[in-house]
Amino acid sequence: SSLVGSEMCIRDRDRTMLYIASDFGREKRRPAGAEEWGTSHDLNNGVITLSPLVNGNTILGGVDPNTGLTYGFDPNTGAPDPGRNMNEPEVFAGLLQALGIDTSAASLPNVPAMRKS
Repeated sequence: SSLVGSEMCIRDRDRTMLYIASDFGREKRRPAGAEEWGTSHDLNNGVITLSPLVNGNTILGGVDPNTGLTYGFDPNTGAPDPGRNMNEPEVFAGLLQALGIDTSAASLPNVPAMRKS
């Protein structure tokens, strides 16, 4: 029975996905001459997805060195696309599709770059 338990544990681990989202991005520029200032929230942040269901050792998108803001990627190829911001339906669809969930009935976009090839 311990062998069966070990096999179940391995199968469960094969379907595990950890999605870690960072805090909201913060304003990157200090107002000229300001000694103190608050920072606004930007809905622009990075995430980490850990799972055997996604391509490992892969960065999708990137960070603009001039602004410190993130940018997106081509949903099909995963190629960085500095002019693109990923929207919530794309990220959500990519995660669900990596888990093997059919998203066609929900009219979510196809995001093959986010799942293991």
